[in-house]
Amino acid sequence: MYVPADPSQITFIDRLSSSGAVIQTAAEQSAAFFAFIENDPYLSKRKGKYAERNGAETPFEHVIDMRIAQDFFVHVNGKKHNLQLTLDIFNITNLINKDWGRQYFVSNQAYTLLSTVSRGSGANQQIGYNYTDRVPWTTSFGSRWQGQIGLRYSFN
Repeated sequence: MYVPADPSQITFIDRLSSSGAVIQTAAEQSAAFFAFIENDPYLSKRKGKYAERNGAETPFEHVIDMRIAQDFFVHVNGKKHNLQLTLDIFNITNLINKDWGRQYFVSNQAYTLLSTVSRGSGANQQIGYNYTDRVPWTTSFGSRWQGQIGLRYSFN
């Protein structure tokens, strides 16, 4: 994708609802699009150039899991029985701080930032783009910390 250097290099068209009402004007889309480019560390360096393949990536992920296990031994009728109590915390980093341990996901390995629009015909034809103002990735359910308690009995 070519990253425009300024608004003169890309044409936006009013985004319309299914009833034909204007949801977002071309000027609003242009301002939001260039704000997105300016706030993205990769795209802001590529203005006036083409984006490289796999040049921008989702943020780095770091997830740490923890397990605590305690064995209890019981003697019954001369036999030793083993009980193990466990506590598992998945993504403990998110338990410590809600901004840590996030896992990011881009659906279908693709994201559409701009969609092409062609309206009308002849002298009234408009060709341009609509900007989708959203973050390209979402955090998955795995971003939340989870815990479980387990009990295991070992037969002899």
